[in-house]
Formats: sequence, C-alpha cells, structure tokens
Amino acid sequence: MRKKKRIFVKVAAAMGILYCASFLAYQNTENVEAASTSAVKKTVTKSTDNQTMFQAYEWYMSNNGNYWNEIGKKSKELSKTGFTSVWLPPAYKGLSGTNSVGYDPYDLYDLGEFNQMGTVRTKYGTKNQYLSAINKLHSNGIKVYADAVMNHKAGADSCEDAIAYKVGWNNRLQTVSGALKIKSWTVFKFPGRNGKYSSFKWDKSCFDGVDYDQRSGNNAITSEIGRAVQQECRDRGKSWDRTDTENGNYDYLMYTDIDLNSPKVRNELKNWGKWYVNTANLDGFRIDAVKHMEFSFVGDWVSSVEKKTGKDLFAVSEYYSGDVNKLKNYIKTTNGTTSLFDFPLYYKFKSTRLNSSLSSLLNGTLASTNSKYAVTFVDNHDTQIGQSDSTVQRWFKPSAYTFILTRQEGYPCVFYGDYYGSGNNKTKANKEMIDALMAARKYFAYGTQTTKTAFNGTVMGWTRHGDSTHKYSGLAALITTSKSDKLMKMYVGKSHAGEKWIDITGNTTSSVKISKDGYGTFKVKRASNAVYVNKKGLTKFIKTGKVSGLKLYKAGTSYVRLKWTAVDNAKYTVYKYNYSKKTWSKVASSDKNSVIIRNLGSASKNKFKVKAYRALGENKIYGAQSSELTTVTKPKSTTLTAKAGKGKVSLKWKKTSSNVDGYVIYMAKNKNGKYSQVAQVKKASSVKKTIKELKSGKTYYFKVVSYRQYKPTPSSAVKTVYSSSSKATAKIK
Repeated sequence: MRKKKRIFVKVAAAMGILYCASFLAYQNTENVEAASTSAVKKTVTKSTDNQTMFQAYEWYMSNNGNYWNEIGKKSKELSKTGFTSVWLPPAYKGLSGTNSVGYDPYDLYDLGEFNQMGTVRTKYGTKNQYLSAINKLHSNGIKVYADAVMNHKAGADSCEDAIAYKVGWNNRLQTVSGALKIKSWTVFKFPGRNGKYSSFKWDKSCFDGVDYDQRSGNNAITSEIGRAVQQECRDRGKSWDRTDTENGNYDYLMYTDIDLNSPKVRNELKNWGKWYVNTANLDGFRIDAVKHMEFSFVGDWVSSVEKKTGKDLFAVSEYYSGDVNKLKNYIKTTNGTTSLFDFPLYYKFKSTRLNSSLSSLLNGTLASTNSKYAVTFVDNHDTQIGQSDSTVQRWFKPSAYTFILTRQEGYPCVFYGDYYGSGNNKTKANKEMIDALMAARKYFAYGTQTTKTAFNGTVMGWTRHGDSTHKYSGLAALITTSKSDKLMKMYVGKSHAGEKWIDITGNTTSSVKISKDGYGTFKVKRASNAVYVNKKGLTKFIKTGKVSGLKLYKAGTSYVRLKWTAVDNAKYTVYKYNYSKKTWSKVASSDKNSVIIRNLGSASKNKFKVKAYRALGENKIYGAQSSELTTVTKPKSTTLTAKAGKGKVSLKWKKTSSNVDGYVIYMAKNKNGKYSQVAQVKKASSVKKTIKELKSGKTYYFKVVSYRQYKPTPSSAVKTVYSSSSKATAKIK
C-alpha cells in the first residue's frame, strides 16, 4: 500500500502531524514478545516443479459481490496453467462497505458475515462464498495466501477525548505544537458482530496516530495519541513505532495508526491471525505496508501464528522501497520469517526504455542479492495505471514477464490485471502471452542457467539447460530493447544436440536446430521477447481436448448459431464444407463455445466442424476435430394469393428458393379457427395449388410455408425446417 493514494495526505502536508507522549517509554519493551531468534525462513514449499503465485485481483474489479464465486470457478483453469498459489484480496469489512478494496479495514473478524458498514457482504462476496472459493482452490492444488492489513484501522464506531501533539509532516520526530485537546475516532466496538470470535474493544490506548479531530473538524492533522493521555502527556517517552526512517519516521501512513508496541494489541492481532488461519484454512499471508510497521512485529506475529496453528505458513511482505539495502536489513531484522516483494527489480523494469542497456537489470535487486527471499513481479494493484502515475511500459511487459517466469531467481507473482485486464480498461489483458510463458515455466524452465548480453546491452539472453527430472526441459529466452531484430548464439547443452526448438511465444516463427556442440542461434524481434523450447516436448505437454456436443442452437433465413460443450482453457476455430470443391475452409473463430455463421442464404444446407485450441502467444495447439454437423437455414416466406372460383380456390405463391423441397398448404374455416394441412407440393418448382369441394358463399383462410429436409448426421432421423407462413383469404362463389 502506498501513501500516494490517500487524498488526506496532500492536505495534511500543509498542517503537519500531531504527536502525544506516553507513560510507557518507547524503549520499555519488556512486555512485548520478542521475535524468535530461531525463526526459519518461510519460503515457498520445496518442489521439483516450479512454483508460481497469482495475485488474484486488481483495484478496479466490480463490486457486485460475485468475486469469490468467480475465482472459485477459475481455480481449475489457473491450476492447469501452472499457478501453484494465489494471493487473495483483503477479505474483511472495510470503511467503504461494498466499495472497499480492503485497505481501509474496519473489522478483521468480519469476512462478510455481519451487517456492518451498511452491508453484510464485502465487495467480493460473503464469508461462505469466500470459504467455498478457498476450498475449490485447494481442491485444485493451489495454496491460498490472505492479505493482512495490520498497520491501521478505519471507520471507528465513536470518538473520545485525547491529547495530542502536532509533529512535522516531513520529519515526524519533530514536535511543532504544544498539547492539543482533540476528539479522536478511536473507539471500535463492532456492535454488528457483538463480541463473536473476539470481545476485544479498541480505544485510544491501541493507537499512536489519527488523521481527524472531531472537536475542531480538522481533517488535516495526524496525531500520536495513546496510553499517555491519562497522564496528560507529561512524559515524552511515547514515540512512533520503529519503522523506515523516511520522513524521520514512517510509522504513520493513513487513517488510525495502530500502536504495534502495545502488548495487548500485539496479542489481539496474534489471536486474530490464529482465528483467521484456522477459519479459512490459509497457507500463508501477504502482509501489507510493513515499511510503516514496528520492525519487531511481523517476525514475532508470523512465528506466533505458526505456533498457535501448528502450520508452516508462507509470508511475503510489502516493503515499498527501491533500496535493496533496506529490504536486506528488514530480512535480517525479522530473522528471515518473511519474503519481500522485489521492488528494486520492479523499478528496473519501470525505467526500461527503447535502446536501454539490460546489462545491469539484476544489479541492486533482491533477486540477485537474496534470491530465496525475493517475490518478483511486474505490476500489482498499487502500481497499475490509475493507482500510479507511471508503470512498466506496455511494450516491455512481455519481456519483464519472460524475465521473472523463465529465470531461476525468485518466486514470481503474476498480476490479475495483466492476465485478465483491469476494470478501468487501462491495463490490457495479455493472457495468451502469459499462458505461453507459464507453459515455458511449468515444463521447460529447469536446470543450469547461463546469461549473456550483447549489442551494447540491448539484448539479454539466458538459457536453462534442463534436468533429468523434467523430460524435454531446457529453454533459451531473449529480451531486447533494440529497435531492430537481433540474433544471439547461446549454449543450451550438448544433451540437446539435434533437437528442434521453436519460440513458444510465437513472436518468431523460424525453428532452431541445436548443434552437436550444444549451441543454437536464436532470433528475437525488435522491442520484443522470445522463448525457445523443444518442439516435440511442446506438442507432448500442451494438450487440447476434443470438441463434443456440437449442435444447431438456432437458425435464421441466412444464419445459423452453433453451440458445443466447452473445452477447458480453449478457443475455437469453425470450419465449413464446400460441397462443390469438396474441401473444408475456416469460416469463424470464437473465444466462447458458440458462434453465429452469417451470409449463408435461405434454405441452404451447410456442414460444419469445430476444433478447440490453446493459444500460447501466437502458437495454436489444436485438439481433435468435432463430429461433423449438417444444418439447414430457415427458408424465406413467400407471398400467397387466393382466387375464388365455384366451389374451389386457386392458390398461387412466389417461388422462394430452388433449395426448398416443397410447400405445405393449411386451411382454416374461421378467422380465428385452427389451421389444418390440406395439401403438400413436393416439387420446389411448382408454385400453385387448387383446393376443391368448398362451400359457396363461405370465406376460407389459407396459409403456405416452404420447407427443406435434412439429416444433421448420417445416423440422424430426417428433420424438416419450415419458413414463416404467408396468408390469404378467399370467399367461395
């Protein structure tokens, strides 16, 4: 989470921040449980297969309350793609109710269960839907990491008297006022929950900063308040939590800042962590805004929750800084209990431009200095367009994802917005490209890694030589900022001699044959990426199912709508048979399991088949074709005329199409009477019929329809397609 998002920050900068003393000195921490020195690094579970995290949300998702259901439905697809874990959004009730993304937390125990903040459900759905989604993710082999926001609270139930001091905005260690009497919104009783799960009540003793004074109506202050109010702030021992030193101290971020040096607060958050893990069956946490939290807290909290639950939890923390030394220090301070997002690498991606040198791309990153602690990423909910002034340039994102998904450094995290697109339409979906890179990671990105740069650093390439555990493994990846196509010779290993490799992204179409000494010369197009893998392995691993259940859903006079049973993670190509040429040709593509084929002509017989395919970049991996289906479009209606004679009527109509097999004539004896068939003309060339033995002076009502017969499949019964009717009336002489 970033301060930049919060509007009040800009106002408060002009006012300064308030600060309050405490009778419990900052240094007096004997009652605070220290982080265990025996803590073990919580990395992703060891596996012979590559692990990949999916940040399963973005800032602008719909607030329709259906998200938990949707992510549950996507679990099977995500698993097949190669995602082994998901980071879910904050699931608890926020100040903004159904509009809350989750970073304005009100009640951490309300997962969409209680009527609070004007709603039972959260933006994402109800508690039951949340738990159901987690079960579905687990059933598909995906671990679940919850987002823990423990730096601040929002939406207090009531306010109380407090005394505070204003401190400098750019130096929170500088006091700029005397004692101020304020009314702070620091009372959290959660009446909607009424003590269920936890009876803990929050008040001013639990916080060390606020952003609003109800007494003066001043919303441009931030203050430290706390236990010291009872002593009228005579002691100046109270201070901010030990955090990043930006702005002197960066404890205060937003809303009501939690005092993480309070023993009772720490204990309550540990109890909540235990409850949350056990309730939702969590596998780990993404911990928000640790840059602004007491440095002793996170390691202590993770260790405690593990001990209380008996689970080995993975933890990754958001320390929003491009300074790798700060990240390394945090890892040391927390005894290696948490991984960190590699923001230094992100800033390298963000600054890359055309013709930039890639030679120092890894320099000063967590991936290069502390790889086992690095969670690498290209974008997230804070950095995406709409939340950040700038992000990784769109043309370079495929290269950045190539970097994090095919190299051996770090635990990569793919962003929902880059995969499915964003709700504000400013982040475009690139699912096909990422799917290709995920396939490369899942099946081929193993073994020894070698890296080289060329062309003044504008081309960076690396190879993975493969291993004995993963058949066909090994790859050659290239990224470039160059404005022209480039070729790079790279060593992939003598064990691959004679193999034919192709670019799984489809950006390049030429194949590469690996020489007997283990080298290949690989092409990458301008400002692009390429990942070459064993062609035989690609066709073996990437399978697409056969389309079944192809049927005619609806037919018009010039179109048909076809439907079929969906194939997992597939798109479709539709083919039509040319009866005169006796050949098949592509007539349509579809992302869904249905399609409309137009411009067919009335009463026309057409034969179709469908193939499913998986798109990996520009490559299409096809499955077996469906059974063939014959259809007929609806004949056009004709124009009927009736000429009455003595005891008879002569009916005549216009010819509709040479394709029709005939016409059926119906008659009714009353205007609103029932029509019954009285004649059938089986030859399409005949357009008249005389109806005899009719009563003189009586009016009769007629209608005619054209028809065509066909068999959908050779084994099917004959079906008949009728046109709309044309009507006429005649009074018999």
